[in-house]
Amino acid sequence: MVRSVWKLPPHWSDPTNRLSLDAGRASLEFLVAGVILFIPLVLLTVSLWGLQQAALATDAAARYGVRVFTQHTALSSAVPGTQRAISHTLETFSIDHDVDVSLMCRPTNGCLDPGSWVEITVVADVPLGSIPLIPAALPFSVPITGVAQAQVSDYRGDP
Repeated sequence: MVRSVWKLPPHWSDPTNRLSLDAGRASLEFLVAGVILFIPLVLLTVSLWGLQQAALATDAAARYGVRVFTQHTALSSAVPGTQRAISHTLETFSIDHDVDVSLMCRPTNGCLDPGSWVEITVVADVPLGSIPLIPAALPFSVPITGVAQAQVSDYRGDP
């Protein structure tokens, strides 16, 4: 006659051992805490990415705009060329937000006179994403500014 003896592991038969009650709970807690922390981290990363992209775009647009403006000899050709340069730069960076562009000259009576200074300011309103789980969360925007200055040279020119 064959006799078999089954021995249970000690943690199954001992009611004071909590291993059987807590088995698998740590992985569940890790998953829940990971998801709760991961989603806001992704939203923050996406928002910071948009802000950095807008900062680079507004700086580049202002810089290229002032370069184009100071190369012209007449306002009739300088303003459309500057607008094209700024809009092309913003399109390159995929910025399709509301953008305000302002131009300031010193001295104010002669923007394209040799020796005068030109300053272009580009301001883009970058929308930050709202949290989709909160219905009352309104999306808001942050203004990002890029400024560039240049002096009109004696040796510039579109003939």
